[in-house]
Amino acid sequence: MNVLRKAVLVPVGAVLALAAASTAAAQPTDAVTTATASVRAVAQAEDEEVVLPSRVANAIKRTQTALDNAVEHVDEGEVPQAIVSLRAVRRNMYRTHTAAAEQM
Repeated sequence: MNVLRKAVLVPVGAVLALAAASTAAAQPTDAVTTATASVRAVAQAEDEEVVLPSRVANAIKRTQTALDNAVEHVDEGEVPQAIVSLRAVRRNMYRTHTAAAEQM
């Protein structure tokens, strides 16, 4: 009876050990999870990066610069210069819209 019990328990034990080992190997470690997340984040950032035509990009940059100048003038209390900068923002926004519409 002892021999029969050993003959049954040894293979069952081996199967259980292999099952436990394969389950542990299937679970990723923290380093692997972190590396995978990092690679996914970089790939997603590259996918979301939009390449604008230079005509549109330059118009956006001019608009942002004019807006920054307007904010600076308002902070300094220079109302006439702020008005001039805000008019430049309006012109550049129109220019940006026109450039983008032509690219569509």
